[in-house]
Amino acid sequence: MSDVAMMVARMMLGHGYEPGMGLGKNNDGVASLVEFKENCGRFGLGYRPTCTDGRRSTLERRSRAPLGAFKLGTTMPS
Repeated sequence: MSDVAMMVARMMLGHGYEPGMGLGKNNDGVASLVEFKENCGRFGLGYRPTCTDGRRSTLERRSRAPLGAFKLGTTMPS
């Protein structure tokens, strides 16, 4: 389970949620946890990265690419 999902689960349990119980005033709403996508290597909501931030992010992504994933002489997708 991701860090985000763990944080949400802890918060819900702290506010009286019991697994299997529905959400909402009458406990008849959604009964399962919402899935979140990880935000790896991206900027937060509303943040407008500078050119330097964009370059740094691209270089970090390239350094995480597995060896042999790209052929020499080809450009990497952004």
